[in-house]
Amino acid sequence: MKVVILCAGYATRLYPKTLHTPKALLEYQGKRILDYLIEDLKHSFIDEIILVSNHKFYSLFLEYSKNKGIKVIDDGSTCNENRIGAGNDLILGIQEIDDDCLVMACDNLLDFSLSCFIDYFYIDKVSSIMCYKEKDEEKLKRTGQAVLCENRVMDFKEKPSISISNFAVPPFYIFNKEDIKVIKGLKGSYDSLGSIIEEVVNKIHLKAYKMVGKRLDLGN
Repeated sequence: MKVVILCAGYATRLYPKTLHTPKALLEYQGKRILDYLIEDLKHSFIDEIILVSNHKFYSLFLEYSKNKGIKVIDDGSTCNENRIGAGNDLILGIQEIDDDCLVMACDNLLDFSLSCFIDYFYIDKVSSIMCYKEKDEEKLKRTGQAVLCENRVMDFKEKPSISISNFAVPPFYIFNKEDIKVIKGLKGSYDSLGSIIEEVVNKIHLKAYKMVGKRLDLGN
């Protein structure tokens, strides 16, 4: 399994902290945010980790990745105004991948191991998303939402103005290698990770992993 971690955002809501340091390399409780994700992945059978960066912070991620066996891809953007969007960064990051792939944003931490999610995927190798029940309507509007039938994803909307479900979907997905081919072939413009799910939900078989713990969104 490969892993793509999307680190190309500019985190303008965190200015001035992120003017000269990417959000993924900020410290949280004594460690860089990215350290938590990388260290957790060591407990799973991961063949390769790919970071997608913007051009502004590309050299910082290269330095971070030195001697870690991590590949860094530059998406070419230089500021928030010309960013290409997380969905397009995902398509860029998987171009050379022909394998199952775990995809995540760089600003969400979990209080449980990603190995639980990976094990769930490997039960039948059906592409999977994480989800949890969210009671707060305002929080629901700020995330993707999935309509489920048991564990099958029947519909998905990214940050809808009117909720379609109380199942919130954080940016942790696993696609099998056949569905990676589908995503590679997308031709639209995709600003968010969730917009990719919205595009493919009726094209591929998706199941939902109901989270066993909580997540911390460091992007807000």
